[in-house]
Amino acid sequence: MTFKRTIRYYCLRLRRLQHQPVAAQAPDMTAHVCRHCGYEYAGRLCPMCGMPGTWHRFTWQRLFNGFLDIWGMGNRPMFRSMGHLLWRPGYMIRDYLSGHYLSYFPPFKMLAVLTVFVALIIWLLGIDTASAVAEAKNTATALNEPKVVGMFYQVRDILVANPLYRLLMQIVLMVVAIWAAFYKRGLNFVETFFAMVYISCQMQLLTIQWLLLTREFVEPSAFPFSLPEVLVGIVLLLDLRQLYQLSWWGTVWRMLLAQLLSGVLYVAVMFLTVILLIIGSWVV
Repeated sequence: MTFKRTIRYYCLRLRRLQHQPVAAQAPDMTAHVCRHCGYEYAGRLCPMCGMPGTWHRFTWQRLFNGFLDIWGMGNRPMFRSMGHLLWRPGYMIRDYLSGHYLSYFPPFKMLAVLTVFVALIIWLLGIDTASAVAEAKNTATALNEPKVVGMFYQVRDILVANPLYRLLMQIVLMVVAIWAAFYKRGLNFVETFFAMVYISCQMQLLTIQWLLLTREFVEPSAFPFSLPEVLVGIVLLLDLRQLYQLSWWGTVWRMLLAQLLSGVLYVAVMFLTVILLIIGSWVV
């Protein structure tokens, strides 16, 4: 009984820590004389030129932060945001959307940096991505099919050969599907889009770890992420449960509905593209 109480105590403590947003710094009204413009003021930053009130000598940490500034990562807590995305993703996204956005790294900039880093790891480790793409393309090709069905597979082959376009389309369709499935849970479409960008950042972080551990590239299929589908499903379930603050069952059936809607939208977009191509061939 004591062991169960101990486990329960630490689980409740972890849950409270996950719900707690990043604490803002306490106000500092210490008097300073600006080293740059000589203005006397009280606070952390000079109101005239923006110079910090405290000055530190140049150290290795400052050199590292200067290097990060090249990539746009030196002015926001990117590494702290990465840590929060791994252990309290949904709660962190809710904090960001509720006004704590200065405490976290901007989602679009983080996604761009992580995408470049994933590509760099694939190049440095010499991971073969062509075979996974070629295998997906072979399974997507149909021979001796009717014209409409054949063009459907041709469009799919084009998307498989250009994974960036396909992933962008799948992410947009997933945003629409999640927004529709969780419509009454308080987030509008734009907020859902920002949440999905942060979730994509989280998946990129997991992709980096997957590549380093297995050196295996997973071609995305049901989900627009280069990870095993079971792993993506579990992580996405945890993200959505924390984000929308639902029960496990309430999150599961809405997530399954979102996945179904995403598949229907994907097929609808494909057939619409085929119809437009057929109409265009008739006009020509």
